[in-house]
Amino acid sequence: PSASAQSYDALKLLAAAINQAKSTNSAEVLYALEHLSTVIEGAIKDYKQPFSQDSHQALGKDSVFIAKIIEGELVY
Repeated sequence: PSASAQSYDALKLLAAAINQAKSTNSAEVLYALEHLSTVIEGAIKDYKQPFSQDSHQALGKDSVFIAKIIEGELVY
């Protein structure tokens, strides 16, 4: 399930970059990915400028948490 959610989010980010670049040219799409101008709502999280020239990792330490279910409630 987590791989499905990550793939879904990756495709949403790529689609947003292609739409922003108005192109499928790789250099233009890369620039758009590094400069996304809108928040992208994903399955894992909402992405606000998930990439930069120095970082191509959309998920960081702030994207991970440990939780358990206690009496039907998600507890962080």
